[in-house]
Amino acid sequence: MENSCRRAVDEDKFYQGEWLGQRNPITAGAALAFAGTVAKQKKCQNSADDIGELEVPGIPNVPSDHMENIERSIRERYLSKLASPGWDDEDPRLDYGSTALPYFIKAFHEQRDDQLQARLVRIIWHFRDPSALEVLGIALSDSNDDVWKDALDGIVTLNAERGMAILQEAREAARVADNKDKLSWIEEAIEQLSDRKWFE
Repeated sequence: MENSCRRAVDEDKFYQGEWLGQRNPITAGAALAFAGTVAKQKKCQNSADDIGELEVPGIPNVPSDHMENIERSIRERYLSKLASPGWDDEDPRLDYGSTALPYFIKAFHEQRDDQLQARLVRIIWHFRDPSALEVLGIALSDSNDDVWKDALDGIVTLNAERGMAILQEAREAARVADNKDKLSWIEEAIEQLSDRKWFE
């Protein structure tokens, strides 16, 4: 079991590290963290703990403190340009993997501009990570149409059982508020999720 898990982590780290590291040296550190996350998700005993000892062909080992540079890089490459008129929905997963998600969630909570919040919501759910559902639930309760509609898209896309619970809570809130437009959107989303199998 341990050998197969170690091999799986090594393969994940090589794929993420080689591909991402060639694009930006900082992302090599993100790749190592991503591989550690993969190991934990796969419940591989000891693999996540000794991930730093595994060597990736063509990529030097990156010290753990190098990860501190990732937030700075994310701010420079993405968050500082969020308000740009020429903004296109960038996909930071290509550069950082799932490591970047918490930084965008933090930015969402700190942001007060509705348009920028909506953009952050789109970035967040594009990570396709179920851990984003809680912040999407918060965004779904927002009064701005762009923010909650983007959150609704994300919840449906993630296709998770927790997402259904969030939608049901939001449906009740829309009924109480007599928000017929929002209620119709949420009911349609619930219908879409009901037609799917979760965790496919």
